[in-house]
Amino acid sequence: DEAETLLRSCSRYDLLVDLLRSQNRWDEALASAQDHGDASLLEETHYQYAKYIENTVGEEGLAAEHYMLSGRVKEFLVRLVENGRLKEAEDIVVKAKDIELMAWLA
Repeated sequence: DEAETLLRSCSRYDLLVDLLRSQNRWDEALASAQDHGDASLLEETHYQYAKYIENTVGEEGLAAEHYMLSGRVKEFLVRLVENGRLKEAEDIVVKAKDIELMAWLA
């Protein structure tokens, strides 16, 4: 892809990651964000991937992992609790071993 080659040659990895995300090339987007981006680009890519998984694939366990990696798992937990899925939210919090989330959920 010409755009991809151009973005790599210009070291515009932020735009490259955006391009890869828009093409649902998540593994490549995550790898590029990790190898060439800053922490915020990687976190945003994890967040966008989590939303994609949740809304398209439906694998909530995998989505939860990427929400955790994005630092925005609380949004996901709120949706679970609001939908009466407290046990699933509790399981995620226990797996995360995050004291703040445990206190928030209690």
